[in-house]
Amino acid sequence: MIPHLLPSVLASLHQGVVVVSPDRRVLFANEVFCRLVHPGLTPDQLMGQSGADLVAHFKEVFMEPTVFMDRILDIYKKGEPVFGEIIRMKDGRLLSRDHTPIKQDGQIVAHVWVYQEIISRLANEELDIQLVLNRFISTLYEQETEEEILWEVARNCIAYLDFHDCVIYMLDKKKGVLQQRAAWGPKAPSGKQIEDYMELPLGVGIVGSAAQNGKAEVIEDVTTDLRYVSGKFSGLSEITVPILSKGKVIGVIDSQHPQKSFFTNKHLSILTTLAAVVGIKITQIRERQVRQTEIEKQRLFYEQILNNIPALSKPFDAAQLIGVLVRNLGAQTEGLQTQHDKGKVLASELTIDLTYLNRVGNGNPAFMKTMLKSFIESVDEITIEMEQMLAKGDRKSIGEAAHKLKFALGVVGVTALKNDVAFLEDQGKGYSEAAVDQEYTRVASGFIRNLRGLREEAGSKV
Repeated sequence: MIPHLLPSVLASLHQGVVVVSPDRRVLFANEVFCRLVHPGLTPDQLMGQSGADLVAHFKEVFMEPTVFMDRILDIYKKGEPVFGEIIRMKDGRLLSRDHTPIKQDGQIVAHVWVYQEIISRLANEELDIQLVLNRFISTLYEQETEEEILWEVARNCIAYLDFHDCVIYMLDKKKGVLQQRAAWGPKAPSGKQIEDYMELPLGVGIVGSAAQNGKAEVIEDVTTDLRYVSGKFSGLSEITVPILSKGKVIGVIDSQHPQKSFFTNKHLSILTTLAAVVGIKITQIRERQVRQTEIEKQRLFYEQILNNIPALSKPFDAAQLIGVLVRNLGAQTEGLQTQHDKGKVLASELTIDLTYLNRVGNGNPAFMKTMLKSFIESVDEITIEMEQMLAKGDRKSIGEAAHKLKFALGVVGVTALKNDVAFLEDQGKGYSEAAVDQEYTRVASGFIRNLRGLREEAGSKV
């Protein structure tokens, strides 16, 4: 008999109610209690069961079943009312629990437990997750290097998630191993210095498995997992989340805890999102480093050439630079050219051929684009000058202008104008008999016209 309580009333409440006898057997449970705490069981099935009978089921639903049972025993022993205790479920829900001892003649004749879901998992967990992620991300974007990011993540996993430790592994593709690059907790007790450094081959251990299959894992009890690799610090539960870059694993965030079943879906959600942000940030940093390295290589490349050519005039024009590049790369532009009679240029032969430029630049698009732009700028400037000189009859200056373009034409693979260039040079220097004005004007005008046609073609390739 339960004094002062009506089972029919309790059964209609929106809270989950269970009544336990002094010898700790279930006297009553309503449907709401079963739904909140014992899904899969009915009130009739719970009737008469002892706490010991329910321990196995508690392990399936409560985040910390041992702590849950110890607390209940403590409450029974004290026999005092308890209100508003928070219970965490494995599925992420939070329950509020009240205890009221029912007494008759000074003796406890029943314990009434009332459970209520105080906030839905969605409302609570997602808000909590967002708050933690905001803290993480705000600190990550302040970091400029890959190392800074990794150490910051490891530190914040301890600070914001109450982890016992955190180790971040990064993949060395050449060696095919995961290297410990940052840590916080037992692995780095003195700060940014890893103790008991370890490398794991792909597929070895829980971390190696996560890196190999690209899937996050939560291991509630590592002692039952044959993959577990123990180190200086060996926990009882573990969480591993891969870091991806463009769909490929580049690292793994790993944490262990001395308590079994410590890691929750909330932890998994936070680390999964965090790993995605870290992957994007590291990808950006690595791509920026590649660009900077390429720019530095090109700078040193040009600097080396220019330093080895003391005769190069400064300031120099673009055509002159191209000529220096061609000569110092050992290019034999003359060998690329075929013989043509001056003034007999075929339309099919007057075209840009990027084969040589592609070979010189090792297929670097930026290099090719730079050279084409340089060619365009040279043609724009020199053709205007040549028209002015032609109007003045200044053959000497026209010959010098044509000479400036010789190597530029060779670089862009134009061989059909070789003899026109040679003719204009010779006429400018007076090395050959002076051509009549009509013949000279025809060749010079045709040369300028062909240059502008090539300039349009180069523009379409930039």
